[in-house]
Amino acid sequence: MDLETFVKHFYRWVFVLPASVIAVIVAVANRHAATFVFDPFSPDAPALSIELPLFVIVFGAVFIGILIGGGVAWRSGTGVRRKARTYRRQVRGLEKERDAAQPEVTTPALPDTRPV
Repeated sequence: MDLETFVKHFYRWVFVLPASVIAVIVAVANRHAATFVFDPFSPDAPALSIELPLFVIVFGAVFIGILIGGGVAWRSGTGVRRKARTYRRQVRGLEKERDAAQPEVTTPALPDTRPV
Protein backbone atom coordinates (compact mmCIF):
# COMPACT_ATOMS: atom_id res chain seq x y z
CA MET A 1 0.00 0.00 0.00
CA ASP A 2 1.49 3.30 -1.03
CA LEU A 3 1.43 6.41 1.13
CA GLU A 4 -1.37 8.16 -0.77
CA THR A 5 -3.73 5.19 -0.38
CA PHE A 6 -2.84 4.91 3.29
CA VAL A 7 -3.59 8.60 3.89
CA LYS A 8 -6.96 8.28 2.13
CA HIS A 9 -7.91 5.28 4.27
CA PHE A 10 -6.66 7.03 7.38
CA TYR A 11 -8.78 10.13 6.73
CA ARG A 12 -11.78 7.95 5.96
CA TRP A 13 -11.51 6.18 9.30
CA VAL A 14 -10.68 9.32 11.28
CA PHE A 15 -13.35 11.64 9.83
CA VAL A 16 -16.04 9.69 7.99
CA LEU A 17 -16.60 6.97 10.58
CA PRO A 18 -17.15 9.37 13.53
CA ALA A 19 -19.33 11.63 11.35
CA SER A 20 -21.45 8.62 10.39
CA VAL A 21 -21.82 7.57 14.01
CA ILE A 22 -22.84 11.10 15.01
CA ALA A 23 -25.37 11.21 12.14
CA VAL A 24 -26.96 7.97 13.33
CA ILE A 25 -27.11 9.27 16.91
CA VAL A 26 -28.74 12.52 15.72
CA ALA A 27 -31.25 10.56 13.64
CA VAL A 28 -32.20 8.32 16.54
CA ALA A 29 -32.47 11.23 18.97
CA ASN A 30 -34.67 13.30 16.61
CA ARG A 31 -37.32 10.85 15.49
CA HIS A 32 -40.25 12.99 16.62
CA ALA A 33 -42.38 14.65 13.97
CA ALA A 34 -41.88 18.27 13.01
CA THR A 35 -43.97 20.39 10.70
CA PHE A 36 -42.12 21.82 7.72
CA VAL A 37 -44.01 24.90 6.54
CA PHE A 38 -43.66 26.19 2.96
CA ASP A 39 -45.86 29.26 3.52
CA PRO A 40 -43.88 32.16 5.05
CA PHE A 41 -46.89 34.53 5.14
CA SER A 42 -49.23 32.60 7.42
CA PRO A 43 -47.30 30.23 9.70
CA ASP A 44 -50.34 29.65 11.95
CA ALA A 45 -52.52 28.36 9.11
CA PRO A 46 -50.08 27.40 6.35
CA ALA A 47 -51.38 26.74 2.87
CA LEU A 48 -48.69 24.10 2.32
CA SER A 49 -46.94 22.14 5.03
CA ILE A 50 -45.69 18.62 5.59
CA GLU A 51 -45.05 16.70 8.78
CA LEU A 52 -41.81 14.71 8.77
CA PRO A 53 -39.38 13.36 11.34
CA LEU A 54 -36.91 16.08 12.26
CA PHE A 55 -33.87 14.10 11.15
CA VAL A 56 -35.35 13.81 7.62
CA ILE A 57 -35.67 17.59 7.43
CA VAL A 58 -32.11 18.13 8.74
CA PHE A 59 -30.50 15.48 6.53
CA GLY A 60 -32.51 16.71 3.55
CA ALA A 61 -31.22 20.23 4.10
CA VAL A 62 -27.65 18.93 4.38
CA PHE A 63 -28.08 16.86 1.20
CA ILE A 64 -29.47 19.84 -0.72
CA GLY A 65 -26.56 21.96 0.55
CA ILE A 66 -24.08 19.35 -0.66
CA LEU A 67 -25.75 19.28 -4.09
CA ILE A 68 -25.73 23.07 -4.38
CA GLY A 69 -22.12 23.32 -3.19
CA GLY A 70 -21.00 20.60 -5.60
CA GLY A 71 -22.79 22.34 -8.45
CA VAL A 72 -21.16 25.67 -7.63
CA ALA A 73 -17.72 24.04 -7.36
CA TRP A 74 -18.23 22.23 -10.67
CA ARG A 75 -19.46 25.41 -12.35
CA SER A 76 -16.49 27.42 -11.07
CA GLY A 77 -14.10 24.99 -12.77
CA THR A 78 -15.67 25.40 -16.21
CA GLY A 79 -13.04 27.88 -17.44
CA VAL A 80 -10.17 25.72 -16.24
CA ARG A 81 -11.60 22.63 -17.93
CA ARG A 82 -12.11 24.60 -21.16
CA LYS A 83 -8.48 25.77 -21.11
CA ALA A 84 -7.28 22.22 -20.39
CA ARG A 85 -9.22 20.90 -23.42
CA THR A 86 -7.74 23.63 -25.61
CA TYR A 87 -4.22 22.90 -24.40
CA ARG A 88 -4.69 19.15 -24.94
CA ARG A 89 -5.78 19.80 -28.53
CA GLN A 90 -2.77 22.06 -29.07
CA VAL A 91 -0.41 19.46 -27.64
CA ARG A 92 -1.87 16.74 -29.89
CA GLY A 93 -1.50 18.99 -32.92
CA LEU A 94 2.09 19.86 -32.04
CA GLU A 95 2.93 16.19 -31.47
CA LYS A 96 1.52 15.35 -34.91
CA GLU A 97 3.60 18.13 -36.45
CA ARG A 98 6.71 16.91 -34.64
CA ASP A 99 6.15 13.33 -35.75
CA ALA A 100 5.57 14.43 -39.35
CA ALA A 101 8.69 16.63 -39.36
CA GLN A 102 11.02 13.98 -37.97
CA PRO A 103 12.80 12.15 -40.77
CA GLU A 104 12.81 8.39 -40.80
CA VAL A 105 15.89 7.27 -38.97
CA THR A 106 17.58 4.45 -40.79
CA THR A 107 20.62 2.69 -39.53
CA PRO A 108 23.35 2.49 -42.11
CA ALA A 109 24.28 -0.95 -43.30
CA LEU A 110 27.41 -2.27 -41.64
CA PRO A 111 30.30 -3.20 -43.88
CA ASP A 112 30.99 -6.84 -44.44
CA THR A 113 33.48 -7.90 -41.78
CA ARG A 114 34.34 -11.36 -43.05
CA PRO A 115 38.04 -12.03 -43.28
CA VAL A 116 39.35 -12.08 -46.80
